[in-house]
Amino acid sequence: MKLSQSSRPFISVIVPVYNGEAHIAQAISSILAQTRPADEVLIIDDGSSDNTSQQVKKFGSQVRYHYQDNAGSSAARNHGIHLAKGDLIAFLDADDLWAPEKLGLQCGIYGQHPGVDVVWGHVIEFYGERLPADIQQSARAIAGHHPGTALIRSAVFSDLGGFSQQYDQAEVVEWASRLLSADINQHMLEQVVMYRRIHDTNKGINNDDAKRQYLQLLKKHLDRKRAMQS
Repeated sequence: MKLSQSSRPFISVIVPVYNGEAHIAQAISSILAQTRPADEVLIIDDGSSDNTSQQVKKFGSQVRYHYQDNAGSSAARNHGIHLAKGDLIAFLDADDLWAPEKLGLQCGIYGQHPGVDVVWGHVIEFYGERLPADIQQSARAIAGHHPGTALIRSAVFSDLGGFSQQYDQAEVVEWASRLLSADINQHMLEQVVMYRRIHDTNKGINNDDAKRQYLQLLKKHLDRKRAMQS
């Protein structure tokens, strides 16, 4: 179903988290600071054993907290998709941050182009506990085909499915590859919408399993592109 220019879509934000007590409050605060507020914020705790739940519960009724036994980030995102009420769905990892205009800019694209299925945006990576004040001037923005940069029509998940639980280290790459190869209407904003925190526990950092999965997925993506072109 298309979103008319006069309608106000319901936006669900899904935050998967596992032992994220160090950064989850910053992530949630960046969601709640949006110039176009989300209509619901779902925190899916994937079996954390630290103080994640206490950090989340400080936000009270502004968020909805759901706990599940540890099953991986794909399962957590899929759980959130199942619970979400939104016409449009967004994701933010518990250690990343959104730019304040993220949802507003992306809703503007849906208003101008009702046939759009996915709106992406640019991302800047940063190191450390706090986002540097001058990061926009000091860092290079890249087009971000990552769940945290996207605002997605919920029907896309009905058609293409959710996140694969086969690739526990590279599920985001698999998901993005599948979306980019799909016959759906996609738009890339020029603006930065997300700040991705780099730290020692990022998936893919000094992780041989992740690197192997990335190579497998790259081959699958290239095979899919060749099949579409033949």
